[in-house]
Amino acid sequence: MNPSLASTARNLVATALVLGVAYAIGFRPAATLPGWLAAAAVLVAFILALSWLSATVGLLAKSPEAAGGFTFFVSFLPYPSSAFVRTDTMPSWLAAFADHQPVTPVIESLRGLLLNEPVRHTPWLALTWCAGILLISVVLSAVLFRRRSQ
Repeated sequence: MNPSLASTARNLVATALVLGVAYAIGFRPAATLPGWLAAAAVLVAFILALSWLSATVGLLAKSPEAAGGFTFFVSFLPYPSSAFVRTDTMPSWLAAFADHQPVTPVIESLRGLLLNEPVRHTPWLALTWCAGILLISVVLSAVLFRRRSQ
């Protein structure tokens, strides 16, 4: 199996476990079937994009430690996003960053879709970010892999 697909599958299982724990401690999604399907599409796209991005970084890195350092950076992205507070409550310099990074539209989409709240164009923005990250990562991975295997 392709390592990026295996990574995506592992992360989907982990996400299902987190959702199960959230449900056990009181989270009650109000999503309709189309909302669940849209949330799943955004989530799968985001996980797939990050898996390919990680593969690309693994090909670029000179050592496993260097690749691990990148993982730290990516795991930091939810903090300066709308995951914990609305971006309009942040200082302007932080809100500008939070509003223009991929995690915020993913979080806003999932929150709105699972709680059956209006999401406007946010899922499309999230999917656009995911498609861009995925496209760049797949192309760059292919080029790097070809170079390394020659």
